[in-house]
Amino acid sequence: MEPVPSGDFHSPVAFIQDNDRYLVVEQSGMVHSYSLSWRNYEVLFLDMSNMVSFDPNTHDERGLLNLVLHPDFSENGKLYTFSVRTFSDGHDYVIVSELHEKNGYVDTKKEKILLTVQQSSPYRNGGALLFGQDGYLYIGLGDGGTPSDSGNEQLATQAQDKQCLLGKLLRVDVNIPGASYAVPSDNPFTNNTIGRPEIFAYGFRNLFRCNIDTYGNDLFCGDNGNHHQNEIDIIRKGRNYGWNVKEGNFCLAPGLCDHIADEEKPIFAYNNTTPYSAVIGGYVYRGKAFKTHWFGDYIFGDFSGGLLRLIRLNDRWLSQNIQLCPATSCPCDARAKYGQYLHSFGQDNNGELYIITSGFKEGIQSSTLLKLVPPSPSHISCLGSNIDVSVTLTLYMCLCGLLLTTAWSDTYLVMTTFDAYNRV
Repeated sequence: MEPVPSGDFHSPVAFIQDNDRYLVVEQSGMVHSYSLSWRNYEVLFLDMSNMVSFDPNTHDERGLLNLVLHPDFSENGKLYTFSVRTFSDGHDYVIVSELHEKNGYVDTKKEKILLTVQQSSPYRNGGALLFGQDGYLYIGLGDGGTPSDSGNEQLATQAQDKQCLLGKLLRVDVNIPGASYAVPSDNPFTNNTIGRPEIFAYGFRNLFRCNIDTYGNDLFCGDNGNHHQNEIDIIRKGRNYGWNVKEGNFCLAPGLCDHIADEEKPIFAYNNTTPYSAVIGGYVYRGKAFKTHWFGDYIFGDFSGGLLRLIRLNDRWLSQNIQLCPATSCPCDARAKYGQYLHSFGQDNNGELYIITSGFKEGIQSSTLLKLVPPSPSHISCLGSNIDVSVTLTLYMCLCGLLLTTAWSDTYLVMTTFDAYNRV
């Protein structure tokens, strides 16, 4: 396969399929559109680079963090963005806005800002943005950190303050003509003064990625911990997920942890120790390629710790690692390298999964989009020019553990490439 004839990518954070094209969202504010073959065209679909705040030479947590298409996008052309911008007062703000596509492009001059939330610091901005099967827009905000990034997590009380939108999952109705949004009547705090009516659930540190299982309608979120634990949550209306009294299952405030109002415990938590650093929420797998092995499992990852999955056994969730298999199990055009860091997951219209990774070589960052695919059941030897095809535009990772044994504790993958961007 040939590399995609296009310019550089910088810090891609999201992947979306819209019928006959792919959209790739960059933290820098750029969104590129590609044909499904990756070779027919590339279009600069959206350019918010002069609007968002993002420094590509640092570990900046700001910028354009997510984009989602309206459920009726093919008819109304509406899309929604989650970004962080610096205003003239010197403060950073999370901005959720509505835009429209026309003839393959988005005009930012017609942006409609729906929500503006001031941040306490440049960190822990969240970034979850998705539509539920109820048609409402869900918005995941981090707790905003602490002023001047003091590092004292006990000062980050915003997530437990129901009069503050930070550290919350919001749910709003964006289908009201003439209004920014409306609050669904069954949101938990609509008929009282206890909390802001937009709040659907609370007690989060940094909701970066959430997704809904299309079968059971469960909403899964990954919440980044600090020094102790990361967690995976199934979100329930009106429930409290513990931060900053608890971090995962770890108690930060002895004497208070047994008395958390409306507490909903994580379905899974893991220690934030090497090689792990930050959870990246994924998807419940509903595709065909791994149907025998993964169907109904929750596939997620860690920024520096790679891919993982959760298996539901009755009311329990058990974890397994996903590791790489020998390259000899991969197709010859599917052997690009997995990057050092995992940034995000994507899903195509067939339910197959993609991941975005990055790595550094001589101080230069390269970003790669990988597709997860099964391995060949037999040994593959690649000779001659076939080897050159392996550095193309979409990586495949192949599952082979189940082909080798039925007694296993880990799932194994092989890196392969089909449509992977390996872009510097």
